Amino acid sequence: MQGNSNSGTDEPTGSLLADPHILGVFKLEVWRQCRFALMAAADIEATVAELDDDSKHVDDGGERIMRLTERVFFALQSLLAAVANLSKLLWGSKKQQPSRQPLREALEIGEDFSPSIRRMRDQFEHFDSELEEWARGANHNYVDMNLGEVSGMSTSLLRNLDPDQLVATFRDEQLELKPIIAAVEALAERAKPDHILRTEAAQERLVQLRAEGWIP
Repeated sequence: MQGNSNSGTDEPTGSLLADPHILGVFKLEVWRQCRFALMAAADIEATVAELDDDSKHVDDGGERIMRLTERVFFALQSLLAAVANLSKLLWGSKKQQPSRQPLREALEIGEDFSPSIRRMRDQFEHFDSELEEWARGANHNYVDMNLGEVSGMSTSLLRNLDPDQLVATFRDEQLELKPIIAAVEALAERAKPDHILRTEAAQERLVQLRAEGWIP
């Protein structure tokens, strides 16, 4: 029995994205990944603030600090994953880049979220390979899951986050998070689904009517 010639990956994504419904599904997933990224960014900010709150200090042998530091890097890993997913949706693989053009045009994407942004996510995802490469080196001293500036460090550095400048570092790679988060916020607005926009508009109108005394 002959299979459907359009099944699997036979049909170029570009032709699929010509369908407004399918394009809308892609845009919806972009919006969701934006929300995931922004949730992670907010979690980083809130957890760093809790770490800095001296009033919450407890003498527990450093357990609270360790738990909160782990939460910061858990959120950072989630942020990098969501941003990489945005890049994959918008650009795909090198072969898929032309076929994703309708999605990029619909969301007014220039060079944002290009495949190069996935580099640090890849390092987090393939942490075992990074450890092997570090292990082959001569210096086996290391710092990992550090919060602070990296300048002046003489030892091997794995994962680091400068919470003031929001710069993530993995070994020799650095990634500025502030412009990425700003780009995600802007993209989230452009990708917002129509039913969400209608709900927000209705809520704004309701607030206006209440303010004008038309409804209690």
